[in-house]
Amino acid sequence: MKHIYIDMDGVLADFAGYWIAKHGSYDFCRDKFKLFIEKDKVFTKLNKTSKCDVLVGYLYAVKKNFPVKISILSSSGTKRTKLREQVIEQKKEWLTKNIDFEFDSLNFVTCKPEKAIYATKDSFLIDDMPGCVEPFIKAGGSAVLHRDDDMLNTLAQINAFIEL
Repeated sequence: MKHIYIDMDGVLADFAGYWIAKHGSYDFCRDKFKLFIEKDKVFTKLNKTSKCDVLVGYLYAVKKNFPVKISILSSSGTKRTKLREQVIEQKKEWLTKNIDFEFDSLNFVTCKPEKAIYATKDSFLIDDMPGCVEPFIKAGGSAVLHRDDDMLNTLAQINAFIEL
């Protein structure tokens, strides 16, 4: 059975927009990130990306019409156990509040390249980060570098994958 994995931050949830609104730029800092998780519970407060509902609606139609599994594959961004657990719980809470779709599984890795562990000839990743997409493809999976402003490309790539 084919399996589609979808990233959260940058695909479903607007992490960058929230970070920029709070800090004025996207200059990432581990200490700020840690505080964002522990004090601000950042992953529960993110807005949806502008095309989140379009993508989820499309995936709903795909799942309804094709024998395919659709799962979350997201990075916690940290290997620190306590912090990682907080990120995962916050992301699960965000999904419950914002997405009306039953995913086949929720998968969380510690860093971007680890997503390649899920790559098979029957798997497809929707992700906005080249550091996730490239290792996934190199490991034998298929993937699309998702951009909200180029949703038609993402949908076309999903179609090409499910029709193989």
